[in-house]
Amino acid sequence: MNASDLDKASSPQPNTGAAIIAGVASSPEVRSSSTPRPTIGLAASSVPSYTETSQRVLRQLIIPFQTGLKSSWTLSHLKMALRGQRIGELGLSSQLYDTLLEDDEIQGALRKRVNATLKSVFTFQSPEGADEPLTLREKKIRLKYWKKMAPKSALRDLIADFLIMGVAVATIDWDFKHPSGLWMPTIRALPTEFLRYDEETRKWFYQWQGTNEFETEVTPGNGKWILLAGERGWRWGMIRALALTWLGKQLMYLDWQRYSQKHGSPIFKAKIPIWRDDLEKRQFAADLAEVMAEGVIALPQDETSQGLISGYDVELLEATTISWQGFQNGLERADRKFQVMLLGGNLGAEATSKGSNRAAAETHAGALAELAVGDQEELGEALQCQLLAPFMGLNYGTDAVPLPFWDCDPVDDARAWSAAQAQFAGTVKTLADAGVEIGNLVEVGRRFQLELKAAVKVGDLQAHQDPPPPAPVVGAGAKKKPAKAAASKGTKK
Repeated sequence: MNASDLDKASSPQPNTGAAIIAGVASSPEVRSSSTPRPTIGLAASSVPSYTETSQRVLRQLIIPFQTGLKSSWTLSHLKMALRGQRIGELGLSSQLYDTLLEDDEIQGALRKRVNATLKSVFTFQSPEGADEPLTLREKKIRLKYWKKMAPKSALRDLIADFLIMGVAVATIDWDFKHPSGLWMPTIRALPTEFLRYDEETRKWFYQWQGTNEFETEVTPGNGKWILLAGERGWRWGMIRALALTWLGKQLMYLDWQRYSQKHGSPIFKAKIPIWRDDLEKRQFAADLAEVMAEGVIALPQDETSQGLISGYDVELLEATTISWQGFQNGLERADRKFQVMLLGGNLGAEATSKGSNRAAAETHAGALAELAVGDQEELGEALQCQLLAPFMGLNYGTDAVPLPFWDCDPVDDARAWSAAQAQFAGTVKTLADAGVEIGNLVEVGRRFQLELKAAVKVGDLQAHQDPPPPAPVVGAGAKKKPAKAAASKGTKK
């Protein structure tokens, strides 16, 4: 396969997209070139028709308003934002989400959760089945156009918004003059602050600049919008569980700072004779405060046991309590809750790579992989139905849409994986030696990431092997030795 083969396979039919957008039926050649095939995660009835899609809608440039910023949060403000989140009004809760990202633990855990999907190996799954090979056209779309269609920055925002808010929204910007001749889409994530769900009509609406109306209905799958939201999915947004813990952490951190300020600046005790002149005592305390520039208290001194009045003295008053540990424990508990919520556990952040701790860290990695598998399923199905389906329909007139797939279930141990491959090869050889034929050898090999090129029957493998070396034959010289020995014996006689 070379570049020219890919170009021929993926080049659009002449004026196919324009004909569909204009509402004109596509040419018979285009429709006949694509036979109906079952799709993965995309039912035939759910494939939208693009014959009535207007070019004006696709050419719209969705520009959101400037997002708001709330500098401080109180408990009442927090509850107000969560109540709005509960009914689908995401304005105030989106501002809270933006503030949550200022927490280093939340941002770090969220970034790790998102990277568990986007850093995985990416591919397409064929519409005919997960184990079926891709067509030349699908391969070119994945290799040449996918990074343009779905930038990682937009995918990162979509996953993060979906996890925290329970809903994510993006728009599709179309390039009608792409050098390939295709109508090339590019997704662009939008802030959820201007997204609203109408309980009465059960529809989503978005506010953006340049519209004559107050807001526009969000129609996922029409070629302009991408929406990640289940049935009232915003109720499952993690912000509802993170918010109160985050606020408690902020207040506890401020208390710890005030505690450190007080106990980190000890008081100086000025010991003053009680029977000295008041003016003299006040002057001593004032002079000491000016010198030390710290807190000073004057403690009157009584007579000694001998009846003498003690003189002036200075002593440092330090804190002897360990109550600061309560602040530390509270902050660490909040961070653990963030890790458990976003990563499925906190072992990966606290365990080392030695001994039993390594096993604990591997257990945590497995939990994170399970969460990432769910994330990629949500994202992949949404991109299949709302990005690739319009792209394939507009450019090729087909409803056979591949499924974007991230392999988020990594191999725990490379040596174990190699052993599994070796065991597979040994099993194949054993069956071949026994004369057993494997009909789906190529398909089974793919599961072990083995690309078996030659379609040779297992029963015929022996015919392709080199013949075994001949067995050693006893030569004539070997037979003469006894005879020669016997002759020599006869001569001696």
